Formats: sequence, structure tokens, C-alpha cells
Amino acid sequence: MKLLTNGCSFTQGIYDNFEEQDAWPYQLGKLLDWDVVNLAEGGGSNARIFRTTMEYLLDNTPDYAAIVWTEHARYELPYHTGDIIRVMHSMALPEQDETVDDIPELREFWYKHCHNELASQQRTVYYISCIRMILEGKSIPYTMSSSFDIDTNEPFDNWLCPGSSMQTELAHLPKADNHGHPDIEGQTLWANLMLESINETLRTTR
Repeated sequence: MKLLTNGCSFTQGIYDNFEEQDAWPYQLGKLLDWDVVNLAEGGGSNARIFRTTMEYLLDNTPDYAAIVWTEHARYELPYHTGDIIRVMHSMALPEQDETVDDIPELREFWYKHCHNELASQQRTVYYISCIRMILEGKSIPYTMSSSFDIDTNEPFDNWLCPGSSMQTELAHLPKADNHGHPDIEGQTLWANLMLESINETLRTTR
């Protein structure tokens, strides 16, 4: 059995003094005894989650998908070097060139002149809806959720902790670093919440 996961750093699980295999996708894989394909990338936007999930699903059919969307104000932009830049309020990171840890002039220009809050929220709803359609079209059961609270009234099916997020549900637990990433205890709790959702989804769809 194969589990597909995607998201941002909350799902990738690479922080200071933190092993990637401790992140919730790999803990969940061990609980299920399934192989894990984790496409998550720190600083990734919902556009990146949409793009990489869609690319994977066009050629692959996992047994289950667990997608944790991120904050809608992040972007990915084409760059003159041919790279893709992950743009967020705190930094702008090239996807391929790991020697660059920020492009401040691009980031500052984008949020000053180009960012649109409503359009960002609408794009998030669009990305979620499209991924739901391809998963359902390929008969792949799934659970979705969010790293951060999504400011939208759009109702979503198969949503873990409706109206909440990883950030909110794990707020009372220790953090892995000063950026607020969940520590192993939080990752374990989220893996178990996902496990309950997967078992319930599979029970009702079989």
C-alpha cells in the first residue's frame, strides 16, 4: 500500500535537531505499514502543493492521499534563472538553488505591489477543489487539512479537524524551533489523528 502526502514544512519535517523520519507522514506510514511518498517542501505555497500533487497523480495512483494545505498568502514565481521561487512574507527561496536563502527585493516588491488577499483565498479554494476532483476521478480515498487556519467559508469534504488546523490543534504542545514547527509529540498526535481519519474513510468507502 502507498500513502501520498504533501504540504509545507509542517509536513516535510526538517527543522533544527529534528529527523525527517519523525515527521507525521513517516510515523503514519509505520502505523499503517504502508510506503510513504512525501512531496512536502518547507516554504512551499498552495500553488506548489497543487502543482506537485497533480504531477504525481497524472502518472501514479496511490492507495491514499493526505494533503495538508498551507497559508494562502504564499506564492511560487518563475525566475530568470529558470528556477521557481517560493515566496512568503519571511523569505523568498529558490526551489533548486540551495545557496540562496532569500531574495528580499523580489519578496518586498511582490507583497507591496502584487499580493491580493481575496485572490489568494480564491486560488486556494480552486487548488483544493481541483485536487479533490482528480482524486475522486481516480477513486483515491483522501484526507485534507491545513497547517494554518484557512480564512474561507467554503465547506470541504474529507477535512481533518474542520474549521481548525495543525497550528491550532497542536498549539498546546512543545515546538521544534522558534518558528513554531510542531515537535515530535505534535507530529505523533497529528499522525494518530490522520490514522483515525484514514480508518474511518476506508471503513465507509469499502
